[in-house]
Amino acid sequence: MAMLDLLAPLFVAKEASRPMVTTLVLDGITVVIEEIKGRRQATGKFQDADGSVLITMPHGWPLVEKARIARQLTRRLLRQRTKDNRSLSLLEDHDGPLVTLITQAELWAYTQALNEDTLNASIAGVRVGRAKKTRLAQINLKTRIITVSKYCLLNVPESALRYLLIHELCHTLEANHSRRFWGWVAHYHPTYREDAKLIRLVHQRNQPRLA
Repeated sequence: MAMLDLLAPLFVAKEASRPMVTTLVLDGITVVIEEIKGRRQATGKFQDADGSVLITMPHGWPLVEKARIARQLTRRLLRQRTKDNRSLSLLEDHDGPLVTLITQAELWAYTQALNEDTLNASIAGVRVGRAKKTRLAQINLKTRIITVSKYCLLNVPESALRYLLIHELCHTLEANHSRRFWGWVAHYHPTYREDAKLIRLVHQRNQPRLA
């Protein structure tokens, strides 16, 4: 019995290592390292509940290596958060009119009016989509239907929404993103560089609000 009592903690530790969790404090940030068998690389993210960082990495790395990777990923996350906060301040400081288009009919009416004032391109309709990543908007050149992510339509600077639709309308003149295409965009929307940043920020900001 004495031998079993001595071995019992080893069995408990082995069972708890699926996954094994280590907590460190790096640069004043609590970092939770979770080791998972079968994982090939390390990834990190902020945990919304307490602001700590969760790092998941392959099981069995030496402690020194775990600490090095955790510090590297934590600093990268902090740099990205600082960058995101600075970018969001651009949106907060914008003092132009804001637009909210709830329905597909509202989006279609806005798009038609804009199209008539600018390119007067041949388009068949619009759709409200759900894209969360790169496809803020797109046009199907066969059906001539423009799809706009719903995350771009809530409290959006009017100039940014205008840019997004001008961008898609210009694809009726030039299918790719060539120099000629951007020439058309600049012709119809001279502030396209600034408004391209704004519409991406709106898309990012609205995702948790509309989840």
